[in-house]
Amino acid sequence: MFIKLDEWAGRNAVTKMEISFMQNYDLAETAPGQPGYDYWNGHFQIDYISATNAIDFSFNAEGEKEGFTASTGTLGGTGGELVYEWDGQEGLLESPTLMLDTAKRNGMSLTMTNGSGSSEVLIQWRTGDGIWSEDNMKRFTIPTEGKFTQNFNFSDQTSWNGEITAFRIIPQAASGTLKVDQIRFKQFAQLEKPYDGNTQARIEGGGLVIEGTLNQAFVEAHPSEQLYLIELATYEDAKSVLGAKSAIAEANLAQSFRFEIGLTDAERSRLYSKFVVAARTAEGEYVAIDAPQYVTNAEVMAGNTEPFPQAQSSKGLQVQMTGDAQELGISHAALNVAYNELMYKANIHPDNTIAYEIEGETYYFRKDKIERIDNEIKSMSDNGILVSLILIMYNSKDPESANEYLIHPDSE
Repeated sequence: MFIKLDEWAGRNAVTKMEISFMQNYDLAETAPGQPGYDYWNGHFQIDYISATNAIDFSFNAEGEKEGFTASTGTLGGTGGELVYEWDGQEGLLESPTLMLDTAKRNGMSLTMTNGSGSSEVLIQWRTGDGIWSEDNMKRFTIPTEGKFTQNFNFSDQTSWNGEITAFRIIPQAASGTLKVDQIRFKQFAQLEKPYDGNTQARIEGGGLVIEGTLNQAFVEAHPSEQLYLIELATYEDAKSVLGAKSAIAEANLAQSFRFEIGLTDAERSRLYSKFVVAARTAEGEYVAIDAPQYVTNAEVMAGNTEPFPQAQSSKGLQVQMTGDAQELGISHAALNVAYNELMYKANIHPDNTIAYEIEGETYYFRKDKIERIDNEIKSMSDNGILVSLILIMYNSKDPESANEYLIHPDSE
């Protein structure tokens, strides 16, 4: 709530403030003695009260700067915008005093016009200690000209913390004009901290090689330390499971690193695994230096190296009746494959089951469904039709289906 006092004659003589509450300001349908007639029985919380020139940072009042100041140049409020012009000296716009809770607002959205030609702007902020520090700033890329609206997210800045008491907009040009139309503080999705390195996993010489590079600054900050190679299953989330994993290899922390491991772990293939290279914090926690990486050249293991076939023409259909489709002379076809119909959750129909074992687990496919799909595909591919499959997962209520293991419980 904002109460505007600029046109009130007594605004310079305020000595006391009283706040009272009534349930119905006009007492409509409220009888004497009821709550809201002459007393308040509800709950109301005041987080803070501050005297300020800020209205709502929309700058709609002609001539009103809403408490903003400038270090150099000229500043004014005109045409619904905060207009700042500077020439020959570093420009700087400073906000009025704020009480911004960073737990509820981790960024701001600015609508403004850039007349400086610069492609960057610095946003600096001050916290409760009252100090303007170079640690409390972030550089953003912006359009070099014209009006735009852009979000400025500080969730990756550890110094955006506690209470923000003011902020600055610092153009990165020696001269120019900025016109600020509106400022809104918002809560954005958390930004991920940039990784400190790059990693790649590939098959080389019959084994797996995981290698990459680290930023020089990271290397200098971690002298004589180690890097750790951690293997994860496809479905595992690195953030939640990394701490419980044991490294399968170690290497010296250096600007360039290389791990060499086997393509298999006993009989288990590592082609489906993903790999994380991590360092350790002083507390012993793993910190990934890059996102998890899969093998990028698995095709070198392929038994079939024939080139991918090309359709003879652009004529194609999503097919339901293969015979009719072939009579139409199509060159490529798409078939729906209902994945929920392909598996049993247990070996309950051994005569109609194709058992498949991988990594110590046995899975049970429905023989009749597999053979039907195989026949549909073969009847078309034998006639030169390029066949694509569309995998669909229906939420079947079939008690014999493996759906309860295939569909995530939080899916809709």
